[in-house]
Amino acid sequence: MNVPRLPQRRNTITGTQVEGISEHCELHSPDSLRSLPPRLASTSVAEIMSGFGFDDFNDRNIYPGGWTEDMAPYVAQHLERFLGKLRELVDGESGMMVVIR
Repeated sequence: MNVPRLPQRRNTITGTQVEGISEHCELHSPDSLRSLPPRLASTSVAEIMSGFGFDDFNDRNIYPGGWTEDMAPYVAQHLERFLGKLRELVDGESGMMVVIR
């Protein structure tokens, strides 16, 4: 399959941001994903959540806004799913495309 090359700019920690797409889009190779889990594998969701500042999210206007401590279970649930998927991708030697709408 012949995939067209898209304009790219490198300004993420491990991924490559793709320009020319209306949403924020990053490509992460298997190598870049492998660099993340050693740090994440030794940190629990509870530890990550203990440093989570809802005020920071509100100050940065992160969608959907109006972040409160009541949203902690929602965030923790999605963080658990994300970490599980990340480990699955690393174990399968896969990369990941992230699109933020």
